[in-house]
Amino acid sequence: MSESIPLGQAESQRLEFKGKDALKHLPNISREVVAMLNSGGGEIWIGLGEEHGRAVRIEPVENAEREISRLRDHLSDAIEPPPIAAEIHVETVSIEDNGSILRVSVKPSKERRPYDLREGTARHFLKRIDDRLRSMTREEIIPNQAGVDSGRSKALRKIENARKHQRNGENFWLRIQPVDDGNLELGKDFQVYFSDYQKTGNRNGGWNFVDPYSRIEREGGAIKFGHDEGTCVRVFRDGAIEFTMPIINLYWKNATDFLNRVNGKEIWPYCLLEYPTSILRLASALYQERILRSDTFIAELALFAARGWTLRPHSPMSPRHKLANPKPLEADEIVLDEPVVFTRNQIVEEPDRCAFRLVTQVYFKFGLWEEDMPLEFNQVTGKLVLPGA
Repeated sequence: MSESIPLGQAESQRLEFKGKDALKHLPNISREVVAMLNSGGGEIWIGLGEEHGRAVRIEPVENAEREISRLRDHLSDAIEPPPIAAEIHVETVSIEDNGSILRVSVKPSKERRPYDLREGTARHFLKRIDDRLRSMTREEIIPNQAGVDSGRSKALRKIENARKHQRNGENFWLRIQPVDDGNLELGKDFQVYFSDYQKTGNRNGGWNFVDPYSRIEREGGAIKFGHDEGTCVRVFRDGAIEFTMPIINLYWKNATDFLNRVNGKEIWPYCLLEYPTSILRLASALYQERILRSDTFIAELALFAARGWTLRPHSPMSPRHKLANPKPLEADEIVLDEPVVFTRNQIVEEPDRCAFRLVTQVYFKFGLWEEDMPLEFNQVTGKLVLPGA
């Protein structure tokens, strides 16, 4: 057994133990993370069962890499401001019998406090005192909170205003909005991001925005890259990226003909996965190479005039996909219940996983579960790899 595992030690201000079952209800963990972020930091060990506040047994975590991905996504969605890589690090720690447990290292940034835990419409400000949690006082919360709220509120207003302009069309829409405004220098050098698929890690000829024959043009305080059929990408001076496309482009006629189900309102799963992934890959390249102030981004995705559309579960190459009998959507549109929050590092390092988190919510709107999504997205590696790629 690794000497670094604190078996036998007692919980303290900077040390917390959780059995493996804590992963079944992730808020049990995020509460501890928020409390440590608002205090002096520390470590949370997942897979160490405790009795009377002392680690007494090892409980190996199954599918540890997948659990790390689930936990990272949850922490990003549940904590405000979303923690950056320097603040939270989740890793596996090996044990003798080839299993592993998880260690969450928490190192707060004083200038970003206070952090809060979002549960529905509620916000919980927690602090760790010794080995216990307590709610923060008003005096502890207020000093830094105004700036955090104003940045997020301003970003949400921009997203809402942009979304209103799309409601009159039959569109698939995605916007990535920085919480803190940047000042991007928009010039002709942006052309390469849109015309060279290798620049953003996209497929040549895939379901994405890349087109070597189109040219960027200025549009007010943005640059626009568009196709004749109405698909376009806009990059704004504040660092926002917006993608608009006719919803009919999510339907691939040849694919449904192949399945002997000709239906002009059936979403092809590969299209639904790859289009937003391509935009997150674009964001990854831009935010890595261009100077931006923001470390936090809010993403929103919507399908307008979506009533009657269907989405078939599982991979299109799976027999279960062909045999499914999907129900048409009864709502007029699909808008996410809650915009998804990403850190800059998440977008730069794992754009495919960020896109997957957005698309997962679309599947939920169709009454489907995460396990109904195509396996072409590998949840362990966090990569989307489609046939022929």
